Amino acid sequence: KMYVLAVIEDKLTTIPEFFDRQRSEVLIEQIEVKYSNKVILDVGLCICFYDFLQVGDAYIYPSEGSAIQEVKFRVVIFRPFVGGRLQIINNGSKQDINTVFNKRRSDYWEDSGINSRWI
Repeated sequence: KMYVLAVIEDKLTTIPEFFDRQRSEVLIEQIEVKYSNKVILDVGLCICFYDFLQVGDAYIYPSEGSAIQEVKFRVVIFRPFVGGRLQIINNGSKQDINTVFNKRRSDYWEDSGINSRWI
């Protein structure tokens, strides 16, 4: 499978301006900004938020106005494998392209060798 779910635990900070909004909405927005379209070492390219597994209580520490919460959640990860295949649909026609992804590099697209004439 090229797409998998990964579990991540993180402490997220909510600034006071967002206290009037729905807590889950703010947390999802923060997760999307922090993780989407970013490569996580030894995991893969994070595509988007999937769901919450656990949301801890919000704490406001002295001298800070922001709320800090421990959150455990799942994200969709694009993790290609060596010898995998991508299917690209272009103008209604389908083309299969062999990929040469290298798992140890963080820049998957540099290793793919997909030429613009193929797309």
